[in-house]
Amino acid sequence: MSDIAGAVWAELARVRDPEILRPITDLGMVQSVEVDDAGRATVSVLLTIAGCPAARKIEAEARQAVAAAAGVTEANVVIGVMSPSERQAFIERVRGERGSRPQQFGPDSLTRVITVTSGKGVSVNLRSPPDWRWLSQRPAWQWGSSTRTCSGFRSPASWG
Repeated sequence: MSDIAGAVWAELARVRDPEILRPITDLGMVQSVEVDDAGRATVSVLLTIAGCPAARKIEAEARQAVAAAAGVTEANVVIGVMSPSERQAFIERVRGERGSRPQQFGPDSLTRVITVTSGKGVSVNLRSPPDWRWLSQRPAWQWGSSTRTCSGFRSPASWG
């Protein structure tokens, strides 16, 4: 490793993940550091997920750290996303000795998920066909997701 690359790694060790509060180098978030003969440094930083809320902060701090390294003339930071195996290694590294947590809603769990609903009565004129368009404009959680039921009435799509 060149002296400049070593300096870049040392500066990147000062960049901390804002949520975990540990250096991104210790967390395995720095995939690679490449420095050419002209001093142009390109650093690849991996985020845990594509929509990481701390992405801009990590990228800005990494760019500042690379630019501050001795011998760097140009700093480029490339942001990527971890693969599932890299993310698993990240999780194990963060949790350390605590290991993995048991599945929260597994078959052996005492936790049960229930649904509680409350609805309004629906009156339908049975002499003419009901107009179910209003039902399709309501949120699905309010009326049921698949059969569009409401107080025992079913939409024409489910008749038959």
